[in-house]
Amino acid sequence: MSDTNEETELSMFGEGFSSDLSFTWLNPGPIEAADSIGIPNDHDLQSKSLIFAGVVAYSRSFKTGVRAMTLKKDDLIREGAPFDEEIHDYLISLRDKHIAHSVNDMEDCKAIAVVIGSHGGQWRDGSAIGVVMKQSIGISRVLIQRALVHISALQTFLESGMMEKRQRLHEEFLLEFKEGKKLELTPIVKFSDRSKIGDRRK
Repeated sequence: MSDTNEETELSMFGEGFSSDLSFTWLNPGPIEAADSIGIPNDHDLQSKSLIFAGVVAYSRSFKTGVRAMTLKKDDLIREGAPFDEEIHDYLISLRDKHIAHSVNDMEDCKAIAVVIGSHGGQWRDGSAIGVVMKQSIGISRVLIQRALVHISALQTFLESGMMEKRQRLHEEFLLEFKEGKKLELTPIVKFSDRSKIGDRRK
């Protein structure tokens, strides 16, 4: 494909083309980069961004949506994948209950008023108001390193069987072609329709 203005614009929007069967989202890269920074720190934007990106990327491999197929925990365990169920469940919960939605106490903000007075006496308004805030990335460095081992091992396991699956898929296509079955033409690449992005959850 030539380097046209349209192609440049598509690449800026994150559209990619590949003839390879690979796992784009199941990638330890972001968490590995976060681990290289050190202890997770809510005030470190780079650390926080990498951890959140890594957790969301991992989770979407197992989440339903517009994709017809996802990875399934039970299937992977049945196939003998090196699967750390505890860290997997933690990463999914971290995505669902902290990063994507706020349904736990990892983020908290409470308004407070200051009052003054002596023991046994009358309380008086201290004329001060403020907030008590608690924020957390939601994962320790120990868990990050454990997640890194889990994701890397799972990626290696899946990629090791990719060549066999590629061959099997080719044989299925070839069989249908030889039997003269009706083949449905399909575009090599289907671009996202961004005009409907606000309607997908309705």
